[in-house]
This record gives sequence, C-alpha cells and structure tokens, in this order.
Amino acid sequence: MKISIKKLCTTAVLMALTICATAFMSFPVPNMQGAYVHPGDIIIFLSVVLVGPYAAVVGGLGGFIADFIAGAGVYAPATLVIKALMALICYLIVRRKPESFGLRLVGMAAGALVMVAGYFLYEWALTEQLAAAGVSSLFNLIQAVVGVVPAWLISPLVKKLHLA
Repeated sequence: MKISIKKLCTTAVLMALTICATAFMSFPVPNMQGAYVHPGDIIIFLSVVLVGPYAAVVGGLGGFIADFIAGAGVYAPATLVIKALMALICYLIVRRKPESFGLRLVGMAAGALVMVAGYFLYEWALTEQLAAAGVSSLFNLIQAVVGVVPAWLISPLVKKLHLA
C-alpha cells in the first residue's frame, strides 16, 4: 500500500493537533485520577474525513502520546488501542457513503460508543470495581458528545476546504 506525501503530512499534522488538543486543552475529571475531558476527539473524528483509515494512527498514537504528556500514562496503553479502534470503526461506516452527513453522524457515534465501552472495560480491569468503571463511563459519555457533535457539525466545511 502506497501513501501519498500529502496524506502522510496531513496525518502527521492531525496527530500533532490531536496531541495538543488532548494534552493541553484538557479539563480534569474530579475524583478520577488521570481522567480528563478534552477536544482531541474532534480532531480524530475529522481525521476520518481527511485521511480515511489513517485516522486510526492519528487517534491511537496521538492519544497515546497525549496521555503521557497530560500525566495519565496509566491510560496510555488502552488509549493506543481504543482511540485507534474508535477512528477505524468510524471510518468503516463513513467510507460506505463519505458524502452523507447522516452517515458521518452514525460513524462518529459508533466510534464514540467504542471509546466509552473500551474505557469502561479498561477502568473495570484497572480498579476491579464495576461502580468506578460505571462512573468513569458517565464522563466518557460527556467526552463522546464533546468529540462527536462539533466534529459532525463542521465536517462538511472541513471536507470542502480539504478538497479545495
């Protein structure tokens, strides 16, 4: 598989933006060590529109690095897998009809649900407390909305600008 220089550079820039939006624009979740809400998922979801399957690299590696920078290294291994899967699931749905605004919402929502479920399972394994994992999931649902809604709303503009 051959990747164009433009797509490679776009992927690298999106990964850097994901790191910055995640690590430096985050808000800590009270009483949840290492947990935070951030706009980085907006970049990950928009990367699906811009670089297709390479969004998995943007999400996985970008989130992984951001976790270490933000002091949440305990989540980094999970983030590597969860954010990559989040982007990949979104891409697999969106690629069927990339111009569909509605299908983009479905893809982003599906990716967000993968994120919520993934962190729920990781938190449960980490703490061995179902209740703690459940509480964490509430904040991850907020994170999902913070990522999906803005990304979905601006995705047509981003797609148009990218093609210009």
